[in-house]
Amino acid sequence: MRHILLAITLLFSTQIFAYYSGNPSTPNLMQSGLFTDENQGWVGGGLGYIFDQINDRKVRLKTGSRNDFDRFEITSNMGQVYFLIVNRFMGYGLLGAQEFSATQTSNPTTILQYISQENFSWGVGGKVLALELGPWGLGADAKYIASSNKWNTLTQNGALFPATNSTPRISYTEWQVSLSTSYRTDFLVPYLGIGYYYTLATFKRLPANFYTPADGINRTQFKVTNQVRPGLIAGAAVTPGKGAFLNIELRCIDSLAFSIQAALRF
Repeated sequence: MRHILLAITLLFSTQIFAYYSGNPSTPNLMQSGLFTDENQGWVGGGLGYIFDQINDRKVRLKTGSRNDFDRFEITSNMGQVYFLIVNRFMGYGLLGAQEFSATQTSNPTTILQYISQENFSWGVGGKVLALELGPWGLGADAKYIASSNKWNTLTQNGALFPATNSTPRISYTEWQVSLSTSYRTDFLVPYLGIGYYYTLATFKRLPANFYTPADGINRTQFKVTNQVRPGLIAGAAVTPGKGAFLNIELRCIDSLAFSIQAALRF
């Protein structure tokens, strides 16, 4: 237990990335609901909320090895609907909103900034608590997330770029898988894990003469992906064991991300 808490503390000073993974013991964190006890049936369900802030994600152009992004950030506010089977399997859907911002050095003399409006985002996923040995648990999570946002503000060297008839947009998708281990005490459930993440963001309908990289060829559309795919996960949940829990998570390797989840079981 002491070693897990020490590792979580160290990760607070490390850079982290990727979308919320979650506690591997989530299917069994709430052994009974607000209106049911643990002996009433083998299925359950509930609602949750997830706030996720990804700062300074390292991305690169999908074609070639060029890395001209100085900053790429995502803020997510998502509602969650989930169902449980025998406190071991969990399926869930995510509905909410995401917003993006990015800074790009397209050539030695030009710095671009992109700021999106908040727009609809959705996702689906599943979690399994595969093994429990005393207070220890081992579980896996997999999810897919997608959104399409309008770039609300475009600047070039700090100056607002003139509006055009086109509507600049970003289309974003991410899928991830993770494997984590947890340790349960009376009310605290810390965990550590590893994950693999793949993101793809398409910048499209950009105004002419806005993005001109060092090769001198103007581009109105391009794709970026994350530079580093594997990552580390650390977090902890607080739960009374009935009806509700609160979970805080960090993920580390190439940027900085922080997540909070609150959930109710009926």
